[in-house]
This record gives sequence, C-alpha cells and structure tokens, in this order.
Amino acid sequence: MEIKKIFANANYHLISNILNKLLYLGLILTILRFLGSGGLGKFSFVFAFVGFLGVFLQFGMFTPSIRALSPKDKNFNGYVSSILVLKVFTSLTFCFLVLLVLKVSGSYGQFTWGILIIGLSSIISNFANIFSTIYVAYQKMVYLLINPLLTLVLLISAYALLSSSGSINALFLAFLGVSIMRFIVLFLITMKRFPKIVFSFDFKKCTSLTKSSYLFVLIGLGTALFYNVDILFLTKLTSFKIVGLYEFTLRIINFVVMIPGSLVFAAFPSMTLLYTVKKKAKLVPVFRKILKYSLYVALPGFAGLVILSKKIITQFMGPSFAQYDLALKLFFIYGLLLTLHMVIRSLLYALKKEKVNLYALLMAGALNIVLNLMLIPRYGLLGCAFATLVSYAVVVLMNFVYISRTFCKIGLIKLTYKSVFASVLMGIMVFLVRDVNLFLLIPVGIVIYLTVMLALGELRDEFELLWGYVTDFLSR
Repeated sequence: MEIKKIFANANYHLISNILNKLLYLGLILTILRFLGSGGLGKFSFVFAFVGFLGVFLQFGMFTPSIRALSPKDKNFNGYVSSILVLKVFTSLTFCFLVLLVLKVSGSYGQFTWGILIIGLSSIISNFANIFSTIYVAYQKMVYLLINPLLTLVLLISAYALLSSSGSINALFLAFLGVSIMRFIVLFLITMKRFPKIVFSFDFKKCTSLTKSSYLFVLIGLGTALFYNVDILFLTKLTSFKIVGLYEFTLRIINFVVMIPGSLVFAAFPSMTLLYTVKKKAKLVPVFRKILKYSLYVALPGFAGLVILSKKIITQFMGPSFAQYDLALKLFFIYGLLLTLHMVIRSLLYALKKEKVNLYALLMAGALNIVLNLMLIPRYGLLGCAFATLVSYAVVVLMNFVYISRTFCKIGLIKLTYKSVFASVLMGIMVFLVRDVNLFLLIPVGIVIYLTVMLALGELRDEFELLWGYVTDFLSR
C-alpha cells in the first residue's frame, strides 16, 4: 500500500515537475536569446547571491514542518502559527543580512536592484511555502500542479518584457509578480480545501521547531557551499559567459534529476511515518525500491548526456563553447552522484540522522572551496567541475557507508546491474549515430534503453502499475 500511495503522489509531483522544468528551461533559453550567455551569467549571480543568504530565510523548516503537520496531529493550528512566527523572524533577519552585505561590500552596484527585487520575491515565496508544505504533509500533491501554470505565466511575461525592453531588471520584476500570484493562489486553496487555520501561537511548539530546524540551516549552508559558492567563484575568477554556461549545465542536470526527485519527494512522508511507527521491515524495501527506480532513470540519462555533451553545448551555446566539453562531462557524472545522494539523504532524514549528512556536507563543502581556489584560476570551468565532482563524491561515500553499517545493506550492484548494462548498450548505440539530429537521438536512446530493460525482465510490473493509474485517471 505504501508503494502505491507513493506512486500516486509521485505522479502528481512528477507531472508538475516535468512541466515546471521544461518551462523553466524555456526561460533559460529565452534569456540566452535576448541577453546572451553573459546576461544568463548575471541572472545566475543574482540568484546565487540571494540564495546563499536565503539559507537563513528558509531556516531549514521544510522537513521539520512536514513531520509536525501530520494529518493525525491535533495541534495543526499551533504548528502552522509557530511556522508563521518563525518565518516572520527569518524574513527580518534575511532583509538585514542582504542590506548589510550590499552596504559593506560596495562591489555589487550593478546588481543592487536585481538583488533587492529577487530578495523580496524570495520572502513572499517563503511564506507561500507554508501552504505547499501542508499539501506535502497531507500527501495531497495534486495541488502542486498549480506551479507549472505559474511558471508558464513567468515565461510569457519574461519573453514579452525581454523582447520589448531587453532589461534584466524587468525579468526580475516578472519573478516578483509571479511570487505574489503564487502566494494568493496557494492561500485560497488552503483556506478552501484544508483545515481552517486559526492563529494560536504556542511558544513550546515554536521552540521545538527551532531546535529541529537548526540542523537543516547548517545543512542548507553546506549545500550552498557547492552551487552558490561555485557561481560566486566563477563570477570573480572567470567571466559571466562561463557563469551562464554553468547555469545552463546545472539546469540540464536538474531536468534529468526531476523524476528521481519526484519519487523521493513523494516517498519522504511515508518513510518518515514507517520509521515513526517502528516498521523497519517495511521501510527497507521502500527505500531500496525508490533507490532502484531513481537510478533506473539517472543512469541512462546521464550516460546519454556524457556521450552527447559536445553536441548539446554547440547546439545551444554555440561552437565557441565546444572547448568546455570535458567540463560538461564531469558535471553530468556529478549529476549521477547527486541522484544517489538525494535518495540516501531522504532515508537519513526519515531516520532523524540529519547530523550525518550535515558533517558530510560541511567537510565536502570546505574541500570544494579549497579545490575551487586552487583550480578555477588555472583551469576555469574545468577546475570547478573537477572540484564539484570530487567533493560531492565525499558526501555520497560518507552517507553511503553510514547507512550500510548502521541501518541496512544497500546492495547497489544487485539493484542496478541490469540498468548499467542497458545504459552501456544504449550509450554505444547512441555514440554510433551521434551525428543524427539531437532531438531524434533522445527518443531513440530512450527506446533502446527501455527495450533492453524489458528484454531483461525489468519494468513490466511498473508499466502495468503506471497504465493502471492512467486508465483510472481517464475514467474519472
């Protein structure tokens, strides 16, 4: 039953994620068209700057809030009120930090308005996330389908504004407008479809959430030591064009990771519940299935990207960027590690072992900074890619070893050997016909991979389950 519930919610989250990622990738391509790779680099810098300080805005409350807002908990209003109070406090802290850094630094003059606009947008989104957290906690992820509709509004607005004015600040204003729309829509849905929210502040609950969140704040800082710090270093030590290429590459990685991400996102409430009621015998197979299905997507996805990296970069960024092909290959291998870490991390959080992931992130984040300082000045984007890959491998290895020794044997080879074989075979076939149009190669690779997997006796039950959901949905 847990697996079926996970897949049901994962379907909604996956549909939302696919549409959202496609539309956001369209936004990135729109920025490339009107502002060029340098403009995309500036766009990325503003979001990296705000995102780094945004760790204190989010204050690591997402996971503790899901745990607290259980449908079986009678203290719903107390927890929602406590989350609201904490978000007011973190928003004020965030405002102070942004203004302080802008004042003290004095070197971000051309980005001041962009940082202020996206900072305000982030605050509004932070409050809107209260409602989306409720949807996740209640496992009502159908309401997440509102996100791609809003992203579509953002894409249309961005295209219209950039084509008419060519101003990056106009683009940032579009983000602010969509954030306001999202808050209003999610608020109205929550008021109509969920338990009525009545403010009833409880100091003990507020203290409890704060104590359970501080670890996730540090984890957020550890995560920021990768993406956000990478962009800041690349901005300082290279050029905005290189930053734009980095952002484009990360968006492709996020697009591949979205399916595993949907599975993990949908599975986390159930994994947490199984651990809470001490049903390890059910939690272990759920974890292994989520890991297996995640790698079933990530292995062929990133194998194909590694083979086609040069074709991708020249088609979207231009022939002059072909020299960065090796850097892209390293980043795509990092994407596979990112998928593996995402699943293992969710289990650690369900087991309330956040400190394990925290120590790994902080250690690897420090290593990433050192390697970036050593390698970027000499090797540019390639040095950044190598630093990211090596340091993230440390995170995955530490978490992997901990789970294997203290909770269960993961059995990674047994779970994935068929997928590895199918991915290698797919990779060889794609390499042989790599001169074919890119948009034809992608479906060809998918068909080859699925055919091999079905021939090996895999995915048949999953296709039947998926078809059952489709027919059930169409019959409603």
